Amino acid sequence: MTRPSPSWSEVRKRLQRDRERLRSLRGPNGLPPGILALHPSYQCIWLYRISNYFFRRNHRLIARFFWHVNLLLTGADIGPISEIGPGLVLVHPISTQIFGRLGADCTLWGHGGIGGGRSNEDIGAGPVIGDHVTLGPRALVPGPVVVGDGCEIGAGRIVMQDLPPHTKLDTIGDADRTISPAVETSRAPQRLLLGHGELLEIVRSVRPAITDSELDLPLSKSSLDSLDLAIVRSAIEVRLGHTVSDELWYASNTLAEIIETR
Repeated sequence: MTRPSPSWSEVRKRLQRDRERLRSLRGPNGLPPGILALHPSYQCIWLYRISNYFFRRNHRLIARFFWHVNLLLTGADIGPISEIGPGLVLVHPISTQIFGRLGADCTLWGHGGIGGGRSNEDIGAGPVIGDHVTLGPRALVPGPVVVGDGCEIGAGRIVMQDLPPHTKLDTIGDADRTISPAVETSRAPQRLLLGHGELLEIVRSVRPAITDSELDLPLSKSSLDSLDLAIVRSAIEVRLGHTVSDELWYASNTLAEIIETR
């Protein structure tokens, strides 16, 4: 179903809320109006909102023009098809992508983003991010998943399944990570109980271009070097539903040695 086109009055109200949130995060001195209009964190938002305004009115060429201007000026890749609520703050726009739906008063720290990472389905169908959600630096929600209101996703995290409201994913590398309010994290498991097929599915989701020969266990050194192991670790933790201690993670030189095959 096609979403209704926002009126220009609605666009202006959303931009006003965007400015208010950015000023509030900048402290008591805020930003003078002239500086604010040229600030990359605000430029990328108003360029997106104009692009989205024309896109919803089927002026696709004009929408694409403002999309490309946004890419050139700020480095932010915010698709005009995306739906973003009022009050968005994008702290560091460069290398940030948004293809999906964002609720109100969300904060993205940059060098990550949502959608556009796994299939064509991402661009039109999701992800769907709730209100008051924060994504830390390099945090990524690549697939068509639902992230509930009030979630906090720490730096370097990759979210590959739905998150209930107020879930907290702390920064990779912290000693005490919280995956979900309902998950007990006080005691780490002795082994990573994943089957061979599950491991390969996770590895392929992180690097879709990997060949079948490279997926033979034990994984070769070249295969490991080509992977972002921090992302693999985060994906494994999400799949298991609990954290993985540093002691367990670094106990092995290859992923194969810490997987219990079936």
